[in-house]
Amino acid sequence: MQGCKHSSIECGFEDNLTVLSSNKSKTSPINNYYRCCAFFYHILSPGMRSQFRKCAANTGKSEYTLEAKREAMGRTAVGSAEAVVNKCNLPISVDQFVEEIESMYESVFNEYIEFLPGAEKLVKHLKDNKIPIAIATSSKNSTFKLKSKHHGKFFELFHHIVRGSDDPDVKNGKPAPDIFLIAASRFDADSLPQSMKNVLVFEDSANGVRAGIAAGMQVVWVPAECTDTSTATATLIVPSLEQFDPTLFNLPPYQ
Repeated sequence: MQGCKHSSIECGFEDNLTVLSSNKSKTSPINNYYRCCAFFYHILSPGMRSQFRKCAANTGKSEYTLEAKREAMGRTAVGSAEAVVNKCNLPISVDQFVEEIESMYESVFNEYIEFLPGAEKLVKHLKDNKIPIAIATSSKNSTFKLKSKHHGKFFELFHHIVRGSDDPDVKNGKPAPDIFLIAASRFDADSLPQSMKNVLVFEDSANGVRAGIAAGMQVVWVPAECTDTSTATATLIVPSLEQFDPTLFNLPPYQ
């Protein structure tokens, strides 16, 4: 098994692909034809988790625990801050934590950020084959602009982008399904999914997986480092997008 260990929790993958059959009672079979796909942004580009750790240490002399990380992943800016402040018992308010984190953004995203392995290839493949694609990120508008500033042309490949922290239609953050339902509703009329079962979500957090499943969609989970995959049920788990096979979901094969 490859992976990492944190306290008593071990994470990794015994197989390249893991299909969780227990999820099939909730969604349609894995070989559906997919009209559209939604991506969670951290699948494409690294997030701020190392900065959360630094901020926790600076503001409260506290450790950014694995429990706090799991609770924060995938949530809105405020939701993530609440998780870290509460789980790490920080002596500051949620608003103060958000302000501290946002003060780090400019330096963190000033340099070019590489895409995660396999992400760029997959997105371009889906676009070339006329599969409608969108991004559903919990980020704020200002944060997203900083994260994506070196990849402007790439993000033009997506039909639309939903930014959950600022979008008035997203009433509840992940693990609620709102952001994915809104993302699915904003495709052009001729690209709207006939059913939420026809939407395929790519996620890296347990909260995001829960949100996708709650929306009635199928979810490919590419777990972030040291994620406990027993805490949520996805349609498919892969250790990297490089090992994702589009034909498993009746999507066009790579050439």
